[in-house]
Amino acid sequence: MFSTMLMFICIAFGASMIVYLLCFKTRKRNLRQEDLYREFLDAEHHANFSRKKDPDPEEYLKIDPHTLPIRNYPDEPTYARVVARQNNILNVASLPMIYNIRGMSNRELKLKYGAANLDRMVTYEENYDRFIHHLLEWATALTALGNTADACTVLKAAIEYHCDRSQAYTMLAGLISDRGELDALRKKAQSILSGSAAERTLAYIDMKVGEIT
Repeated sequence: MFSTMLMFICIAFGASMIVYLLCFKTRKRNLRQEDLYREFLDAEHHANFSRKKDPDPEEYLKIDPHTLPIRNYPDEPTYARVVARQNNILNVASLPMIYNIRGMSNRELKLKYGAANLDRMVTYEENYDRFIHHLLEWATALTALGNTADACTVLKAAIEYHCDRSQAYTMLAGLISDRGELDALRKKAQSILSGSAAERTLAYIDMKVGEIT
């Protein structure tokens, strides 16, 4: 009888300790979540009331259309796609754009440039994305037309304008056959790309190098 009661007390005590520990851990987790939420609100408040600061002039990406292979093509269906992509570039190239804010959160943008400048900075980044997108589409259209020389020029321009899309590097690697150019392209890709995109791109360039050695 006594041993049964003792066993019952031990089981009850053990169950109580388990409940206590679970409650303790839950409360501790809730307190930590509350702390994180307060930190979040404080950071957002600070960002929302940060002073307006315009970008420095050197932060803007300056596009020189004269460095791009703008051509006068015949008014024929064969050239329609290239002409359309070329016109897209001319329309976007004059827009203000900034590339070095890519990857920044809205809070980081507000802290750096002020809450009043958030929409403006987002627009500048979108302009840059559109510009790079149109360059790659233009290079694709030129390649389909058989004009690989101009396609290479466009892709090299995209890379010089800090393109972080692996497509630009793999397309260019597929069009050039000079070992020195491929080595230089590899270094450029290695300095700009990151993560799995960099791994895939570098592997592709290495494959192209292997084909000409």
